[in-house]
Amino acid sequence: MYRRIMLTLDGSELSRSAIPQAIALVQGSSTEVVVFQAIDTVAALRNRFIGESFEFTGGRPEAIAELAESQHFMQRDRAHEELEAAAEQLRAVGAAVTTEVGEGVPGNAILDAADRHDVDAIVMATRGHGGLGRDVVGSVAEYVLRHAGNRALILAGSRSG
Repeated sequence: MYRRIMLTLDGSELSRSAIPQAIALVQGSSTEVVVFQAIDTVAALRNRFIGESFEFTGGRPEAIAELAESQHFMQRDRAHEELEAAAEQLRAVGAAVTTEVGEGVPGNAILDAADRHDVDAIVMATRGHGGLGRDVVGSVAEYVLRHAGNRALILAGSRSG
């Protein structure tokens, strides 16, 4: 049995396929759950918008900065909503749950949070927002798998297509 697990989400329906797996792990146990989601940093959004939204912002640095701040706020708000919805499902089976929104490259942010919270296992979907992803395991899941150390990594299967 695990003392503390981390459930990772990314805002996609596919990432939510890991919630039942986490519920199955904690049901009838004293396992604590950290529900985690990584979002983009403001700097990463600003850099992306320099290329993607140049015409929309007229290339003005202040407009790009405002757009990045606005997008960051929306991502954080959506992440909090998603994490709380998952937390409610876990609390319904008696789990002690905390939520956290992190920032940065998802694989690194997941592993950093796993270290901070001293988790025994990480539960995540095999694919999510990755888009270009891998054939069998998404790029974030693959990165976490390679760098999770002695933590168990529980991959919830997801539909392809």
